[in-house]
Amino acid sequence: MRKADIDIEPCYFDTYLNKVPDVTWQEALDQFGPQLFEAEYDHLMALEDRVYAPGKWTVKQMMQHLIDAERVFQYRALRFARRDNTVLSPFDENAYADVADVNDRTIGSLIGEYQLLRHGGMAMFRSFTREDMLAKGRTPSAELSVLSMAFIMAGHAIHHMEIIRERYYPMLMS
Repeated sequence: MRKADIDIEPCYFDTYLNKVPDVTWQEALDQFGPQLFEAEYDHLMALEDRVYAPGKWTVKQMMQHLIDAERVFQYRALRFARRDNTVLSPFDENAYADVADVNDRTIGSLIGEYQLLRHGGMAMFRSFTREDMLAKGRTPSAELSVLSMAFIMAGHAIHHMEIIRERYYPMLMS
């Protein structure tokens, strides 16, 4: 199934969806995720604990956020695929970041965890039927399909890599 097969576009997540081309969900998850960060490993290592402005996340904190969000998105996809009609709780990424201690983590360990998580998520999505992929669920801010969750995960990775390139990479020049 392709991005064009999403029958509702959740406005809250359209920023992420719009970053992904009209490919299959498998292609999106295979191309836009941990591999984006693995390809930039040397730059990320040089930036791991730096911030471009006071109060902003470090690259390591951003990587932990990607991991946390990926887990939440996969959990939501599973709940929707299993036709759980409960409105799911919101996810406060800033509250998670405030208590996630990444001081002793390395960029390599974070990318490795993200890779394992993405591979597990892809296995989960492959287990879903077409009906499962089109199943919908609700969060406080949007109605989403399982299929849209796959593309949101891919677009979320693109979004954060763009932030790193635009706001963090200039620090490498100074």
